[in-house]
Amino acid sequence: MNVNALDIALEEYLGKNTEVSVTLRDSAMCRGRIKDFDGYVILLSGEPDLILYRHSVLKLTEAVAPRVHERVQEKVFQPRRQPPPSKPPRKRPAGEQAARPPREQAEKPGQMGTLGEAMQKWLESQKGK
Repeated sequence: MNVNALDIALEEYLGKNTEVSVTLRDSAMCRGRIKDFDGYVILLSGEPDLILYRHSVLKLTEAVAPRVHERVQEKVFQPRRQPPPSKPPRKRPAGEQAARPPREQAEKPGQMGTLGEAMQKWLESQKGK
């Protein structure tokens, strides 16, 4: 077996029974202790025990416990941010109806109204040909 940086690190972590953190190429992270390894796979003991392909390992580091203040921040309750109050809808006087502009008919040449009107005009133009 060729000796490379990964083999050296694996031998060291295996000999010291050190907990390691492994980052895979798909950004997944695994933690545990090295049980054994060969040229193709790494056996990682933890919850659960894992078999990792060596070619999928991106980074192998000694696992470091999170800092105390980071643990505390995870447990601190932070209330949700409330959205700003929205304006209430405008109330209309009792007699006033919602004013909608009347639908304008296409009277000018070159303009078309609804799809049905456009189809009717097209059919009429085709009859004369």
